[in-house]
Amino acid sequence: DIVGQAEIALRVLPGTATGTVAGRAKVAVDNLGAAPARVQFEAQAADAAARVDIAPDSIVVDPGATGFAHVHVRPTARFFAGAPRTHRYSVSIEPLGGARVSAEGAMVQRSLLAGLGPRAAGAVVVVALLVFAAVKLFGGGDGGARVVTEPPVTLPSPTTTIAETTTTATPVASGQPPAPTTVPPDRRRIAFQSKRDGNYEIYTAAPDGSSPENITKDPSHDGEPAWSPDHTKIAFDSDRGGNFDVYVMNADGTNVVQLTHEPAPDGYPSWSPDGTKIAFTSFRDGNSEIYVMNADGSDERRLTKNLADDSHPVWSPDGARLAFHTDRDGNYEIYVMNADGSAQQDVSNNPAADKDPAWAPNGARIAFDSTRDGAGAELYLMGADGSLPTRLTTNDVIDVWPSWSPDGTHLVFQSLVDLDPELYTIPAGGGKPKRLTTTPGEDAEPAWAP
Repeated sequence: DIVGQAEIALRVLPGTATGTVAGRAKVAVDNLGAAPARVQFEAQAADAAARVDIAPDSIVVDPGATGFAHVHVRPTARFFAGAPRTHRYSVSIEPLGGARVSAEGAMVQRSLLAGLGPRAAGAVVVVALLVFAAVKLFGGGDGGARVVTEPPVTLPSPTTTIAETTTTATPVASGQPPAPTTVPPDRRRIAFQSKRDGNYEIYTAAPDGSSPENITKDPSHDGEPAWSPDHTKIAFDSDRGGNFDVYVMNADGTNVVQLTHEPAPDGYPSWSPDGTKIAFTSFRDGNSEIYVMNADGSDERRLTKNLADDSHPVWSPDGARLAFHTDRDGNYEIYVMNADGSAQQDVSNNPAADKDPAWAPNGARIAFDSTRDGAGAELYLMGADGSLPTRLTTNDVIDVWPSWSPDGTHLVFQSLVDLDPELYTIPAGGGKPKRLTTTPGEDAEPAWAP
């Protein structure tokens, strides 16, 4: 249990990124106390000249251990020439049972012209003008300046070694639906992320929680698993390359292939029912937006475009629509849109926070979590059009992240029991939840093989 006064140290570690409007740093949280500590991150820029995001926004740090999160700083404007501009930001945490702790950092943004490097003067001017014109016309890319995130001089700068792995695999071919599966519905496994080994890994388990297996076995943060419709592959997000990107692997964890390669975080993948597309969330535009790509990582296309947090896309069983959550109306709502991004519509339409949609296998209902009946989130069901919302769980703890069983009779979800997320199942018609995991360490974000 997390009790008493937390002893927490917060550090900003050095980091760099290449691009015209992005900088990245890593923050470390050291738990110096004798009990686990849950911390909630907050990140903000010193002024309106930059936007700051942090992921994940909440972690649990075991005694004597260190937890990490990534800070992404994005200046709101490019500039062609002139002296570098410094964008300061702060990160704060509020450990449960402890006082507020904060640290500061800075990002140095160089001009487009400076990023071209020492070339012949005439060539530099010509290339710079062409790049500047392209940025003005088309929104630009990452071919310009180099931006560097720097920690304050008063903070320590430890050395971090990242293990690198090389894998070779044949990605899923675009436009070729997967072959039908022969795995019976009652034997299709549940994938989830777990911290039981000290870092976030992808596990799979039987529907009753038995025979859990770590399939990633990597020292990085691996999370948000999503099954392919034929159950042979799992998409997930990971920072094993130094930044959160979308990866795909075989269902046993072999043949890991990186699909996205953006400096900004990409995550929350969701496989289309025909296996040819993957929808995902990306921060590459300065805020969280929904994208879609072919299952081999090609042809990335943006589906949403606003300044809000659009995230956690899930496909309808017929592949014609996507549900997602967004705070574009001032609070989180469940929206539905066509698979091409058109006809975006609020279907939950409630002043509370409605998040984490999951489409039923028959397409008639959407499960989600909501705070509409109190401060803690509970599971709800509603029609795919938002009609007849019905509360499913009635616990005193937070229940979130539902995922349907392949036959539509049950849902698996994560519940914050004793401040340690665990996995449960519950009948779709309501009833007593059944606990699946009991191991200390977070078990969260489940995905039942369809």
